Amino acid sequence: LSSLVISGQMTREEALRIMNEKEYTESAINEDLEYVAKKLDWTPEEFCAVIDQPSRGHSEFASDDWMFRLGISAKRSLRKIMQKIPG
Repeated sequence: LSSLVISGQMTREEALRIMNEKEYTESAINEDLEYVAKKLDWTPEEFCAVIDQPSRGHSEFASDDWMFRLGISAKRSLRKIMQKIPG
């Protein structure tokens, strides 16, 4: 809707009215839930069980972040050494 307002094809008031009218119905929610679950090859119950779990931060999972931090540290150290070398 914002692009229609910016291009002059619709007024801001019309866009606000449309936004307030449109509802995400219970049946549409269920259809979308079933669609996504099917794409993941899960049952709707399995999908809901995952969605209902508490949020977790990325730091709770294994990663190679330590390697990235090591590379940044090495780069900084090399930059300091290179600055001390004349010419």
